[in-house]
Amino acid sequence: MMQKLKLANERAAAAEGKVTEVTDKLVAAQSEAADAKGRVAAAESMATEAKDQAAATTAQMRWGAVQVALLDWCLRAKASTAKRSSSAYSAMVVAKWSPSEIRLGGVRVDVPGVAALEAAVVRHRDLLPAMSQCVQAGELPAKAAALAGKEFPRPERPTATTNGVCTQELVEALFKAVSSVVSEKVGDKAGGNWAREKEVTCDHHTGHGIIQIVSRADHAHIRHPHTQHDVVHMDINVEDKPEWADAMDDGVTQALAAAATRLLYAMKMQDPQLGNAKGINRAAYGAVTDGFTLVIVKVWIDAAGADAPKLRCDVSPPQPLWPAGIMEVAYASRSDANKPVFGGEPAVVLPEAAAAAAATAADDAPMVVPQGLLVLAAMMLAKRDDLGTPPCIPRTGLSFYTPPPAGLDVALSGNWTSLLEVDTGSWPLLGAGSFSDVFDVTAAGSRAVLKAIRHPKPGDCLLTEAKALLKLRDDAPAAPVPRVVGAAWMPPDKTLLVALVLQDVGVTLPAAVRALGDDKLVRFAFVVGVMCVVLEALKAAHTASMAHGDVRAPNVIVARDGRMVLSDWGCAHLRSARYEARRRDVWGCASLLAEANDAPHSSLFAAVEKLRSAHADAIPALDGFYVSALPFHVPGTANVSTAAAGGTGGAAGAAAAAADSGAGAGGAAGTGGAAAEEDSGAAGAGGAGAGGAAGAAAAAVGGGAGAGGAAGASSPELFMRDVAALKAALHALRATGDGMVAAKAAAAAAPS
Repeated sequence: MMQKLKLANERAAAAEGKVTEVTDKLVAAQSEAADAKGRVAAAESMATEAKDQAAATTAQMRWGAVQVALLDWCLRAKASTAKRSSSAYSAMVVAKWSPSEIRLGGVRVDVPGVAALEAAVVRHRDLLPAMSQCVQAGELPAKAAALAGKEFPRPERPTATTNGVCTQELVEALFKAVSSVVSEKVGDKAGGNWAREKEVTCDHHTGHGIIQIVSRADHAHIRHPHTQHDVVHMDINVEDKPEWADAMDDGVTQALAAAATRLLYAMKMQDPQLGNAKGINRAAYGAVTDGFTLVIVKVWIDAAGADAPKLRCDVSPPQPLWPAGIMEVAYASRSDANKPVFGGEPAVVLPEAAAAAAATAADDAPMVVPQGLLVLAAMMLAKRDDLGTPPCIPRTGLSFYTPPPAGLDVALSGNWTSLLEVDTGSWPLLGAGSFSDVFDVTAAGSRAVLKAIRHPKPGDCLLTEAKALLKLRDDAPAAPVPRVVGAAWMPPDKTLLVALVLQDVGVTLPAAVRALGDDKLVRFAFVVGVMCVVLEALKAAHTASMAHGDVRAPNVIVARDGRMVLSDWGCAHLRSARYEARRRDVWGCASLLAEANDAPHSSLFAAVEKLRSAHADAIPALDGFYVSALPFHVPGTANVSTAAAGGTGGAAGAAAAAADSGAGAGGAAGTGGAAAEEDSGAAGAGGAGAGGAAGAAAAAVGGGAGAGGAAGASSPELFMRDVAALKAALHALRATGDGMVAAKAAAAAAPS
């Protein structure tokens, strides 16, 4: 029995061993299967990655081909004067390898701004009749008729003998007239400046160096002036030749090149897809004219195709700019094959309701609005981004960081460590300065402005601004200046600061004043309040041994909630600022008073005189302010008195002239002021001169208080005393202005 039990145990152990062996084999098989599955997944991942890379490479090659085509169009403009053996305005022969296409003459270009024009015609019923007057009345149509009747070669450029009857002058006069009408009737939406011979530039890097591409336009409508890249609303090229087809051919080529340069610049600043996330328009518009006919040129990137993006240029049919009589004379001497053919589908079609609304304002006079004028008006009313890619574009691929705490060196990128979330969506352009562009962004969930430097270099103005603002953050937390919330450094080594993110968001002082309307008293009180805030910002900076260096109205920002800050510290003196720089700061603050008269370029004396004549109750406070401001006048800056030279400024003119020419010598200001007063024949006591009481008060400055002008520059105590006096005078002026506004409001509310 024991033997059998032993044998059974042995068999059970053997079976258990086999089970264990089988289990181990099963586990090994499962492990192998898992490894195989992992290898398959890895292989699939590698295949997907390779496929994505191949797709990205293909897409990049396709977009690269578009960029090459743009470059080709830019460079071909240099040979635009060469004779072309092709049909009317052929623009150029396109290389077969280039993914580009030019569609000529029969294309109805989608002119932006048509909806805005329709709404404007209904809302402002006198818009079309006023536009009609541009080409039917006055000297403009007479000049057009005179130019139309001239034999070729017609004068294209103005000379002493043309008397305005030349193609360039006619085009500029007509476009300015239409712009003025639209701006006057509709508002500032069509506002802007007309400029001649504007250049568009773009640097293209090749294996042999850098090619600078330069495209020129005869005229440009500029919404935002810019020292390097004007935000051009519309380019116009003028070509007037005996062969109309040749004229259009050359003009279209130049317009195409300018538009292609803008798009090429955009591609170089953005990713190969031109930054879909940024909402950048892949189009640029221009116009060509011989003074009588208008042709619209649109260069755009068509990315809707399934195969690859395509570069296109659409050229509209010709549109007349003048009534039929002038148009007939302009082309009377040409054969049918050498003149524009009108009558095709119009570029702008106004609905019957809009046309009827405008017709009711035309009285009984016949109203003629040529199609070319409608096109111009529509383009002037279009949103800037609808007309093309603005050349001020932020860089992509940036990482943003919050500023370092107090005590750490701002100039070291390694001290900016905490990431800042900045929305990568649309960044509308707010404005452009001498060195940077400003965009509207969202940072950490709040609105902010992004200030991007255009050409970063070590120690540039953006780093200076960051240092100044962060120093004020640490030394004077309550100072009315922008708050630095973040910055971006140039990748990959992060040695150059390329962007600052700032709060608060608002509008410039000139824009805020315009928004107040025509109430001169309200504007006066508002500007004086702004000056008080600016003086506080300067006091904080001067206490920290800094100076702003560029106190001007465009550098004062007014937020929506009414808060005001002194911005743009890129020219700041960061340490041990000289008293002359501080005096310039304070004088710049005092000169802001000119904004109350909407005359930013007038002298302080002229601003005070104009306000004295408009607000008699404020004369004592204005005189006190003017006397307190004179010690800060720096010789060589804008003259405090424009009237002194003519002898009409009374004693104020005399004292101001002395301050400008030699008050820096201290006591000399007194004798200089007295002599000038005697020469001008003004009564020191008085109101005989245009200076009035301000003149008498300013005369006293020449003899006594004027010593603070230069002497104060060498003495901290005297400088601070003069600042305190100006602050007291400015607050007294503010109280006077606010009281006058309150009294006016109370009188308006009182029952009659």
